[in-house]
Amino acid sequence: MSYSEVMEQSGYRVYRMMQAIPTQKACLTCHGGNIDPEVAKKLDALYPSDKVREFAEGNSAQCFQSAQGALRNLRTSPLRL
Repeated sequence: MSYSEVMEQSGYRVYRMMQAIPTQKACLTCHGGNIDPEVAKKLDALYPSDKVREFAEGNSAQCFQSAQGALRNLRTSPLRL
């Protein structure tokens, strides 16, 4: 899943893109529904506010986000799309 748009930010057009990161088998060691109790204990100690668990392979847990800014100043030369 991905999403992109051109938006205005501070008077400039900015291209923004987001791409979902699907959960892979290796991710399930820490983020799956059947986490080893020792791993869960360590995760709780290192990341006490992170409760991203119970995922299955293929779920989207996070996304990459990128923005390319200042394509053109809207006040002087609007970009036509």
